Amino acid sequence: MTYLLAIDQGTSSSRSILFDSRGQVVELAQQEFPQIYPKAGWVEHDPQVIWDSQMATFTDVMTKSGVHPRDIAALVSPTSARPPSCGTAVMAASSTTPSCGKTDAPSLPARNCA
Repeated sequence: MTYLLAIDQGTSSSRSILFDSRGQVVELAQQEFPQIYPKAGWVEHDPQVIWDSQMATFTDVMTKSGVHPRDIAALVSPTSARPPSCGTAVMAASSTTPSCGKTDAPSLPARNCA
């Protein structure tokens, strides 16, 4: 049997959902992560925490389901219903090395994402 794995990145949690070829949910895992509020109306997230939570939900779904990764026919990440300016972006210090840590990069006010 083949499967579809959906990974969803929400504002306050990461989620992985494994579907069978009939579209039925086989397994689901969700993990919340901390919100950082540098000032009123703003929210930030630690990119390493997001990555770790995504990997944890993926590992949980695969372990609990017993499905082998070779049986996953597709990986999908649903798009957000929010305006395009509210996507998740991680800024790197160089073009070849991803940055996963706290930086002094500016953040967008949460009100822009309503």
